[in-house]
Amino acid sequence: MNERTGFTEELVERAPVVFFRRSAALDRITYISPNSDRVLGYPPFEIEATAGFWDGRVHEEDLRWYQRGLETLTDGEQTEGEYRFVRRGGVPIWLHCIEYAERDGAGALLGTLGYATDVTDRMTVLAVLRGAHAEMKGLNSDLTEARDAAETANRAKSEFLTGMSHEIRTPLNAILGYAQLLAMAGLGGEQREGVDEILKGGRHLLSLVGEVLDIARIEAGSLPLSMEPVSVQEICDECVALVRPLAWDNQLTITGPAVDDNRFLMADRQRVKQVLLNLLSNAIKYNRPRGSVELEVETEDGHVTINVVDTGMGIPRDKMAALFKPFERLGAEQTDIEGTGLGLALSRRLAEAMKGRITVSSRPGRGSTFSVRLEIVDAPAKTSTRARRPRAQGSHRELPERRIIYVEDNLSNLKLVERILERRPSIELHAALQGRLGLDLIRQHQPDLVLLDLNLADIDGLQVLDGLKAEPGTAAIPVVVISADATDKRVEQLRAAGARDYLTKPLDVARFLMVLDGILWPAGVEDVRQRPG
Repeated sequence: MNERTGFTEELVERAPVVFFRRSAALDRITYISPNSDRVLGYPPFEIEATAGFWDGRVHEEDLRWYQRGLETLTDGEQTEGEYRFVRRGGVPIWLHCIEYAERDGAGALLGTLGYATDVTDRMTVLAVLRGAHAEMKGLNSDLTEARDAAETANRAKSEFLTGMSHEIRTPLNAILGYAQLLAMAGLGGEQREGVDEILKGGRHLLSLVGEVLDIARIEAGSLPLSMEPVSVQEICDECVALVRPLAWDNQLTITGPAVDDNRFLMADRQRVKQVLLNLLSNAIKYNRPRGSVELEVETEDGHVTINVVDTGMGIPRDKMAALFKPFERLGAEQTDIEGTGLGLALSRRLAEAMKGRITVSSRPGRGSTFSVRLEIVDAPAKTSTRARRPRAQGSHRELPERRIIYVEDNLSNLKLVERILERRPSIELHAALQGRLGLDLIRQHQPDLVLLDLNLADIDGLQVLDGLKAEPGTAAIPVVVISADATDKRVEQLRAAGARDYLTKPLDVARFLMVLDGILWPAGVEDVRQRPG
């Protein structure tokens, strides 16, 4: 028995727990275990001698909650909670307290029995965790705000760039359109040189707008890619053929690779072609007279690498880091070499969007090598040849008459199309300056083709298209949209709504006429079917 008692006393002495009894009035501790000095900082006689001693040591911020707990014991059986108790010297500790009511046979309160455990360490850890949680919550909130701000800025940038593109393309339509007509008019001497300069400057500005929009789309993650197996030999041969005249003009030799027909890379055909043409054009423009450009192909580790090797002046090592920065031309802007400073930046981003990369190596005075690395894929089971769009053959004066209605509220654009169609005397052109008027004219005259602008004064061009496709009498009439909105999303939207084709301003006159010929005279001059009425 003595051994058991001794064990219990030692356990109580060492534990971070004090046991106590409270008076019936709940204002005095009538008994507390001997270890109170160690746990609470006060010996038992000091605590037991003074009424209100315990209450006076409860932290002022927790006192109201503590008193509410005691009040529950007047008619309740138990109270439990955590509060701070101020030790001698003013240092608070956290106590987890449980008290039970003692009652006589009649239910009258005799006092309480309770125990208090020092949980300071646990509460300190909890406080740290709560602080960390609050900080994390704050960081998450900051990140969410930053993300929302970035998305808002991205949308604003996209809207600005789209608007800028539209505002620049619209006047360029008149500039380049009339310049193309003048170039077709057989001018000579200084007049022809002047027209060529207008075309060169206009196309340079158009290229700049297109490249800025492409970079913005890539950064926003909204650039659509049509990934497919692309023949390495076909794409290399096609690109070399396209830049060969430029190489000859610069007194350069250009050679393409001898490639195994079965090698294919995974890419968007138009975008990889854009990348290679940019690298080849640079290799030609920045080469030396009577130099050379070579296209080489390597296969390694499941990837195809296409190297564009030139014999130019090379790139100094200290300028390599700036090579792919937008608008950085490394001093070439002070020469007569044309360029926007966006080609390499855009090419690298396009390659990365196609899960590839572009690298460069250079030896000053000897030349540079730009390498495009993309994934290799198996050859498709069957490749189809790309069909050419049929064009009208023979004299355009022999073609059957056709009627076009052009819905356009910009007189400059309307006059330009009128001038272009002077080259197709068999076309009868009618204009509608408003969308609703256009719908009425189309219903009345049943044209062979509708040309449609999108930004009309009264209703959106898409509403006109929807109206035509919704009526049985006009649903079959082909509609070609002509717009300065060059965004892929808008093009897809209009095609899905039923547009036969989508031409962007400024108009490429030759392509515009080709599209019209293919729709109006799909079988050439042999098609002599006449329009009814």
